[in-house]
Amino acid sequence: MYTHCFVTFPPSPIMIKVLCKGLVITCDRDEKVRASNYPNCYNIDRFYLGHTDFISVLRCPKQFSAMVLSGSGDGSFKVWDVEQRRLLHTEVCAVQEGEEEDVKAVTQLALSHTTIPVMVVVALEESPELLTYLLYESGHTTPCPEANIILSQPPWSCAFDWSDRLWVTLPCETHPLECYALSVNVGQCQFTKLFHEDSPVLGALCKWDIFKGAVGNEMDWNSLRKQAFDNVEMYMAQKDERMGKKGPSPGGALEQVEEDGAKPPKIVKLDPLPES
Repeated sequence: MYTHCFVTFPPSPIMIKVLCKGLVITCDRDEKVRASNYPNCYNIDRFYLGHTDFISVLRCPKQFSAMVLSGSGDGSFKVWDVEQRRLLHTEVCAVQEGEEEDVKAVTQLALSHTTIPVMVVVALEESPELLTYLLYESGHTTPCPEANIILSQPPWSCAFDWSDRLWVTLPCETHPLECYALSVNVGQCQFTKLFHEDSPVLGALCKWDIFKGAVGNEMDWNSLRKQAFDNVEMYMAQKDERMGKKGPSPGGALEQVEEDGAKPPKIVKLDPLPES
């Protein structure tokens, strides 16, 4: 019997949590990774800073229990050591292609359960390619471009089962579910695509009726990004609209009062208080 794990909807990055070394690791859109003591989660152990955009995913590798991986909207994932309370490594997966374009967010991190080094599979926003990396005990990672997987379109989600098969869900009517077997030998990694005859579970679950409800419910990652706008320009435009492009003339308020027939207010000079 196959043990498998996959989801059709991306998790909400407003609050993602994982339990690691007696700590609850949480994150949200404010760029911080937060470690709280369990079960008294109001007692914060530490903040882990370094990302420059929202946190999209957290993962804790089974092989290295003190490590936490965080993926972000800044196009990178970071490796943290929650025992030593420090950053071990930063891997930049996506770079900004143009001044007006946002960096593609890391939307998924899938970690193998049995291999050492750990296989890390990264999905990027709007990208049909799954990037692969090897995570070592030191916390450093190395890319494995020969093991990258090219899909027909950007995936909904990806995850390893306990037998280190990679399951991928796709918004595709003909093959909404794909499965890949992982093999790692002396630092060499390879994924082999499985077909229906190779996996009874894949044949039973690869049906569009199971997944079609996810269409149109994908995460809008742009809604989590910081919105930059010019407050001064907006304020000046509203001010010009109220006062007119030329603005009031000197003494204009006093002239308007005299035209209406009302007397201008008197200015009363008060004597200083006597010294005590």
